[in-house]
Amino acid sequence: PCYSNMLRAIVLAVLSLGLPAGAMVLSRSPSIAQLSRTPLSSRSAVVADAKIPWDDDQGYGPIGSLIRQGPTPFFQRLVDPAKYEKSVKMYMIKNRCSRMEAQGNMDAYLADPNGWTLTKLNAKKGGYEPDYANINTDPKQLILTAVWASVVFAIAGRMIYVAVYLPELTEDIGKGIFK
Repeated sequence: PCYSNMLRAIVLAVLSLGLPAGAMVLSRSPSIAQLSRTPLSSRSAVVADAKIPWDDDQGYGPIGSLIRQGPTPFFQRLVDPAKYEKSVKMYMIKNRCSRMEAQGNMDAYLADPNGWTLTKLNAKKGGYEPDYANINTDPKQLILTAVWASVVFAIAGRMIYVAVYLPELTEDIGKGIFK
């Protein structure tokens, strides 16, 4: 809920700063030039149909979002894929970047909006800017993460099992001893 309002505010801010308002779009599949002449009020509907000339790669699926930035962007993609796609296309248009870069940045934003914004501001000042398209995709790191996750889930599962079934076992043992 909070992320959707924040995302909406950032998308509107990006559109209002980067694209001037103008005439309505006449065709069904607008070009980038037509999109820039579209009024702000109808721009989000047009972005969904926009054909981006440099959009030649397929990007990555929801599992890629899970690997790169965790469960928040993964579930956002599953819950509202059309909104996610619009946001990615708007980012591509505004920054003239590839789909992979736009998806990586959108996932990073959904995972941590404040951190992503701070990183972008620091990058404009000449600071470090991470490669969000390829972050957390090292095979060794993925294997290590999977091993640690399995250990954590095994311990958590054992704790739940003991908490649920141990009181019943101790009651049965106590009844047998005190008969």
